[in-house]
Amino acid sequence: MWYRNVLLIFIALFHTAQLTAQGRYSDYSDAQRTDIFYDDFSDNRHGWFVGYERKGKREGQIKDGHYIWASNSDIYDQHATWNQISLNQTRDFEIETRLKFAEEDNSRRKSVALSWGRSDRGSFFFGIKNNKFYISDWHKIGGLTQYVKSRETPHIRWKDYNTLTVRKVDNTYSFFINEQSVFKMNFEKFYGTNVGFESSNMIHVDYLRVSYLNDDSPPPLANKSPSQSSQTLSNRKEASSSSTLQPEKNDENFEKKLADNLPAAQPTTQTKIEQTAPEATSKTRKEGSLADTSPAATMNNTGDRPIITITEPTLSRGFKQIAVQNIRIAGKATDRDGIREVRINDQLARLQPDGQFSLETPLHIGDNEFKVVATDRQQQSTTSTFSIRREEPAQERRLALVIGNSAYEQGGQLRNPINDANAMKSTLEGLGFTVMKYENCRQNDIKRAIDEFGKKLKDFDVGLFFYAGHGVQVDGSNYLIPVDAQLASAYDVEYDCVRADRVLAKMEAANSRTNIVMLDACRDNPFERSWSRSTKGNGLAFMSAPQGSLVAYATAPGQTASDGGGQHGIYTEALLTHLTIPNLTIEQVFKRVRATVSQKSQGKQIPWESTSLTGDFYFKK
Repeated sequence: MWYRNVLLIFIALFHTAQLTAQGRYSDYSDAQRTDIFYDDFSDNRHGWFVGYERKGKREGQIKDGHYIWASNSDIYDQHATWNQISLNQTRDFEIETRLKFAEEDNSRRKSVALSWGRSDRGSFFFGIKNNKFYISDWHKIGGLTQYVKSRETPHIRWKDYNTLTVRKVDNTYSFFINEQSVFKMNFEKFYGTNVGFESSNMIHVDYLRVSYLNDDSPPPLANKSPSQSSQTLSNRKEASSSSTLQPEKNDENFEKKLADNLPAAQPTTQTKIEQTAPEATSKTRKEGSLADTSPAATMNNTGDRPIITITEPTLSRGFKQIAVQNIRIAGKATDRDGIREVRINDQLARLQPDGQFSLETPLHIGDNEFKVVATDRQQQSTTSTFSIRREEPAQERRLALVIGNSAYEQGGQLRNPINDANAMKSTLEGLGFTVMKYENCRQNDIKRAIDEFGKKLKDFDVGLFFYAGHGVQVDGSNYLIPVDAQLASAYDVEYDCVRADRVLAKMEAANSRTNIVMLDACRDNPFERSWSRSTKGNGLAFMSAPQGSLVAYATAPGQTASDGGGQHGIYTEALLTHLTIPNLTIEQVFKRVRATVSQKSQGKQIPWESTSLTGDFYFKK
């Protein structure tokens, strides 16, 4: 068996020598790269696909410096998202990205690929799957050409971010995973100008960079100095630890799944940034190799260590009051050898090629110490420290209006709305709301209650309206049906009922910071049996939520909801269960409500929300 071991060692050594011959990632420094496209997804200035496309079953979203892409389509072309980036194929170039699968979408059957040269004729792919990589060229007419079919490599970091690099030099493609060479092949001409990503899963993309390489040949490896090594762009961001959801095939709620993926921001608080004296709260010291302790080495390294400038937050003498959700630390690190990474309290900051860095981080109550460490490519560091003090948040003032209508004079009795209103009052009071509750209201009673609620709301931070009872839409407008309604025809609705958007108008006029409307009012309309113009089965219509508000429906627009077989309606029962769970954002609460209602109704009733909230709201912290 000894000869077999020798043979395996020989093959391993041959493979290593072959990869070494392909060149190293560090063969090109930043000085030898000229960026023609760079996107760190701090915004959508480059126009990536965002939103939800039901037909294509795909969704894109940019949040917290990441592009989140998901596809739930059976159509191959719907797996791709791209941007138009024209490349001169006669020049040497490099395409690089850093990405990972969503935390809960890490099935080893999944794959993701960097795509370039995409057009109607086809495209190239450099992808990863489990511990394997592959390289393919897809032609619309000729089919798939696989240059590498699922070859294993130890360089893939499963369940973590991976940096994929495609480098074209002369007539050769070189492929790198996490800066390690894995394959090379002859350059193949491509047809299109699109660069992007191909995946049938949910992925997080950290950045995308496309650069031309200098036409001059890189210096020989033996003569390269450490300062000429390439900057590791993968160090520009901290790997996200947020939990995200995997879109399932034929999932009716797929369009809701990205809203809760990322870590929630902290509640708005009054924060003090403290710097009683520059030398007391903002200190800079230099750290490096053993050469730091040598006088001669110190003299030789003068000016070689990074210089850190903090631009956010503004640090000045005394105290400065600001209102924040998360604190943003930002600045610039400069060094003639280039900046390799910047860490803020041991978290990797987002780093741009020019040394600009930033990181958003939550603050705890009291003093928060921050240490910013910038490291250059020679592994020498500079540290800057400062402190921020966060004050105890002020108590949020909350007001709720709750109405339950059961005893309809001509529409028959509803079993649960009064129970729903009583239980909701008790639950909201336990969550810090002052509650105004009314039962079996006539038209004038509902109008007076809403008007009084609007006047009082001006002295509160949060407003909430809950209604349980009959509701109907006519000509696209939603109406709450009073118990004394005489609805001989659809034309009587406008005069005998109350428009649901009346409460939204009062909330908007009160200028409260957060407003919530919850309508368990989509039950079948008993009056329409005698109407010549039927609205049966239409439920409530969609209402746009004004800025800073959320409108929640017991079921999807145009559908009807069940009154429930127990003491509460199915929707209200789910609300009562999930409202009191601590540390959930309002979006997370309604997501859980939707899942519960869908399960109990066997998919016949799917709650819905319309939101334009600009910050995070928690029913219970």
